[in-house]
Amino acid sequence: MQKVQVLPHWLVSAYQRLARVLVLDVSYVLLRAAPGETHGDDPAEEPAKGCANDHAKLRASDNTSRERENLRCQLLDADDLIAAARDRRFSITNVTRETMTEPSHRAIGAFDGTDLVGVCFFATGHVDPKHNRAGEHFHGIGLRCPESVCYQYKVFVLPEYRNQGINPQMIDFALTTYANSPVDTIVTTTDITNTGFFASVTKRGFEPVAIAAEWVLFKKSFYWMPKHLSLNQDRNPGQDQIQNRDRSQSIELFGQT
Repeated sequence: MQKVQVLPHWLVSAYQRLARVLVLDVSYVLLRAAPGETHGDDPAEEPAKGCANDHAKLRASDNTSRERENLRCQLLDADDLIAAARDRRFSITNVTRETMTEPSHRAIGAFDGTDLVGVCFFATGHVDPKHNRAGEHFHGIGLRCPESVCYQYKVFVLPEYRNQGINPQMIDFALTTYANSPVDTIVTTTDITNTGFFASVTKRGFEPVAIAAEWVLFKKSFYWMPKHLSLNQDRNPGQDQIQNRDRSQSIELFGQT
């Protein structure tokens, strides 16, 4: 799959200024490919020098020399999430808690001793846009994933535990829960300004493969995003091949209609 370059700092700064006056969200779509698949070995795929520096800055923003030790991860049920929601630092909404009634969704919790310090959510198949919203003013971007792909969304880590490798460890644990399933690839999204999250997932082999945006005007959403992200490794498909692409090997992105 073709990678996209990290946006230069000046463009991210311009976006931050625009987002103060417009209801606008711009995100990276990041993919962790199945074991054995590699990207970027072809010199033609190497980022330009300026963007390579931006990659380095983003990874350097995770200044942890090593991940936190003695961390325990486990699956959470609906009762666990109700308890976690009482801690407002997690910002777990009713909509997020309701996902636990859907069999395709699962929640992972990270514990330091008996204290819950991190929560994240994973889903397979159809992911409704409401689960991937940047805030209450947005409708969100949904995904339809093939059976080999799961989607990570809504990651919460307590402020005092950030930059300590909590999310990468939750990702590792989540993969063990999918061990007896076809899942071998993870996709996630993050705002282009969220350098901490970007660094935490690139530590686990994620790469930016697309950019998706939602702009809301008069309560109506307008989207800019790829319709499909093919998992096919053919770098130069012909037009017929693109049109007849096996959708079972593609991630579909869609907006709220």
